[in-house]
Amino acid sequence: MQIAQSVKAAGGRAFFVGGYVRDRLMGLSCKDIDLEVYGLAPQKLREVLADFGEVYDRGASFGVLGLRHSDLDIAMPRRESRTGRGHGDFDVSVDPFLSYEDASRRRDFTINAMAYSAEEGLIDPFGGRDDLAAHLVRAVGEPERRFEEDALRILRGLRFASKLGFAIEPETAAAMRRQVHRLHCIAAERIREELKTGRTMDSAIKRGYKNALSAIIDSNVTTIIASFVLMYFGTGAIRGFANTLFIGVVVSMFTAIVITRVLLKCM
Repeated sequence: MQIAQSVKAAGGRAFFVGGYVRDRLMGLSCKDIDLEVYGLAPQKLREVLADFGEVYDRGASFGVLGLRHSDLDIAMPRRESRTGRGHGDFDVSVDPFLSYEDASRRRDFTINAMAYSAEEGLIDPFGGRDDLAAHLVRAVGEPERRFEEDALRILRGLRFASKLGFAIEPETAAAMRRQVHRLHCIAAERIREELKTGRTMDSAIKRGYKNALSAIIDSNVTTIIASFVLMYFGTGAIRGFANTLFIGVVVSMFTAIVITRVLLKCM
């Protein structure tokens, strides 16, 4: 990629990261391309990117840039630390001179924490390639901490497991169960967007799911969504996990139970 070559000429290093690397290793196509650039100060990176189009802030607080009319995200390495319970309650520190291992500690799962460049090959500090081969979804580092940072990762991990046909690594699954109560802090819109990315349901089920999901979100019953949606489109271990999740968060919520039963009848 020409951008990577220009970054190198300017004294930096550019890596493909995240889902793009995961999908390429699995032989899947990936529309969205994420680059992470090391060794260049933010202003210098903007100057390099300006040769390829109009540069804009795609996520200014997170050090993410974009090129107009492109699906490419260009990020700078960063550290994140939680300062509150909301999704935006993070202290973000952009540091172009972090090592890749340090920068990738903030990522959710090992299969999403790999990087690749033509010059340096695959960089895989947490064993993501082995987990791909073993068909495992495993949290990066301490599972408990990953879900404390962002409870939406619970839904994301279950979605990956369902979509890819993977199992959830036992310690990761246990941490999901312990941290599921944090889902009530997640905005309904974020849950809706996360679940919209699922592609494992057929069209008829998906229509029913969307209608029921909208009704529950409108009632602000966001702590229920994870359980009934996963029971709705999950299989095997995913459905078993969803049953446990459901019992834990909705035992006293009769209305939600009725909605879940309606959904299950549609399967």
